[in-house]
Order: sequence, then structure tokens, then C-alpha cells
Amino acid sequence: LLHNQKLDVVASVTASYVKDHEAAQTWRVVALPAVATTYLGINVTRPPLDDLRVREALDNVIDRSKMVAEVYPPGMAKPAASLVSPEVFGFSPTHRRHGGDLDKAQRLLNETGVAPGTRLKLDYQERYASMVGPLVDSIAEIGIEIEPQLHQYESFYRRMEAAETELFLFSWNFRVADASPFLDAIVHSRDPLRGLGIFNAAAVSDPDLDRLIEEAAHETRSETRLELLQLVLADVGAIHAYLPLFQPAVLSLVREPFDVVGRQVRPQNVRLRD
Repeated sequence: LLHNQKLDVVASVTASYVKDHEAAQTWRVVALPAVATTYLGINVTRPPLDDLRVREALDNVIDRSKMVAEVYPPGMAKPAASLVSPEVFGFSPTHRRHGGDLDKAQRLLNETGVAPGTRLKLDYQERYASMVGPLVDSIAEIGIEIEPQLHQYESFYRRMEAAETELFLFSWNFRVADASPFLDAIVHSRDPLRGLGIFNAAAVSDPDLDRLIEEAAHETRSETRLELLQLVLADVGAIHAYLPLFQPAVLSLVREPFDVVGRQVRPQNVRLRD
């Protein structure tokens, strides 16, 4: 339907589709801001990833700006400098990471004795296919070989829920612009009876972090709660279990003479252009 120009608006397309399909390039691409972040997750229980220095080396070798430039058309994603974006309650401008420090990454890895040619498996879904190549190339600079493993939706999330992964690509959409749901599901130790840690595929398990996460979730004073969330996010960042890569926009295609207003592509947001 899209290729035969039978549509006027396509509500969501991937960056790779826009780059690779000539038909899409004849449309106007609308980039709407999304409160979401894409991460590289690391299972902290799997050797050699159980060594903090190895995880920190991976964090340092990834050049986020270069990766965004290779994967996305200009202006359609931002390199992630922190675990959550500035729109999310809990963000702190002091908790910034830059990446792209090959010397530091190599020095950290050398300290661990991890041999060149060490292989790690990377689980991903089709929608992340365009970023796998740049990520593999970045990590290869410190002598670690990445073996990409493509999964369908169900098998991917089964592996996440069972913490069977080594490395994995995923995104978290902050439907509520607050860090607590992310921390509850992704960082808290697994506690199925209370619905905590359900997507903790990194297998993080830290009683002190759990206590702070729960304390922040129940704190009613905004100023105190912000301080608690910032403290937790700083501690999570220091573990290097979830490496923020970038914050993508939601890409939509719009054909003349239509336009989209507001922050979402819904029928009521489609207008005729003036």
C-alpha cells in the first residue's frame, strides 16, 4: 500500500526503512520526540562479563555519536549521555557518559586478562538490525568478537525473562516520565510475587539497590524522591549493566497535502497543510 501510494500517513517506521527504501524517501519524514532510550544490556553473571572492568571497557569503547550518525538520518536520534533522558524524573546532568575512549577501554580490558578473540553472543530483534553492525565494529576494536543472534519477539523476551542472554539490545519506553517503573522492572532483583525485576535480564542483584529503589518508589516528597532516584541511577550507572546508547525519535511518513500536529500520530492529529 505504501509503495503504491495508497496511504497518506504511516504512523511508525524504522530508520533503516527510511534509509533503504527509495519510496519512503519521497515522503516527508516526521520525527516526533519519544521519551525512550535504547540500551545494550549485559548479563553481569556470565564470564567474562561478571568482571566490572570488562563491562566498563564495553561502555567506554562505544562511540555513541558515531553510532547514531551511522544508523540514523540527521536529527532523528540523540546519543544517550545518561541512563534516562532529561525528560525523565530522576535525571541528573552530572551523571553523563561520553564513550569513544578506545585507550581507556583497552587498558581496562588488558587488566582483566581477557584474551583477544574472545567471543560474546548478542541477542537482538529485527528492528535493531541496522545498529548491530556499528556496535559489533566498535567492540571489535578492543579484540572482542560479537556473534549476533537474531530472535523473534517471543523468544527474545523469554530469554530476557530467564536471564539467558550475554549481551542484548532493547529499548525502554517511559510511558510515564519517571525512572521508578524502569528501575522496578529492569534493575530490582527478581521478585515475581511483587512483580519486581521481571525484565532484569542483566541479572543484577543488590539488596542495597533494591532498598533504595523501593524507598524512592514510596517517597511522597518530590524533592527527596528526586534525590533518591538520582542516587539509584548513579549506582546503576557504576555497575555498567545497562549501557544507554541513544534516544530515538518516532519516525512517521506523511504525504502531501497532510501534516501532523502534536506529539503523537493519531487520526485527530492529522491536518491538511495550510
